[in-house]
Amino acid sequence: MKLKKLLSQKKSEIIQKWIDGILGTYPADTYQIFKKSGDQFANPVGTTLSREIAELTSIILEEEIDYNSVKKHLDTVIRIRAIQAFSPSQAIGFILLLKEIIKNILKAQDINLDELLLLYSQIDKLCLIGFDIYTECREKLFDIRVSEIKNKSFGALKRAGLVSEVLEDV
Repeated sequence: MKLKKLLSQKKSEIIQKWIDGILGTYPADTYQIFKKSGDQFANPVGTTLSREIAELTSIILEEEIDYNSVKKHLDTVIRIRAIQAFSPSQAIGFILLLKEIIKNILKAQDINLDELLLLYSQIDKLCLIGFDIYTECREKLFDIRVSEIKNKSFGALKRAGLVSEVLEDV
């Protein structure tokens, strides 16, 4: 039996364990909030994480992975984690949780090592894509912060009467 076919039979278990693993990276009270409600308005982060992880799992378990689709769904999850108080490794590390989940699910199974190594390689590629997305998000956040500081500084100088005309490049 092909590895991805075997894992597809356990897809709901993989999704649930992956979501639990991701939510486990949050403080206990936050974990409870994200886990509790399925209402996207009462719990937008938990609902979004659940939806995107389910989609990512489906894509990963396909014979050929569509990395454009992967990037779209990873982008949504990583954008959430990039603005939270996570280090880069914590923000992206959830991707590698999938390897541990797969290992535990396959413990008693007779599997083809080449297929497993290929799947692990694909997960590593997801991690690299995730790092690119995280870096782009953080750069954008820093650009926004710099623009905000420039605007506040210019406004303060203008109110103090120290600047009388708008400069081209503030």
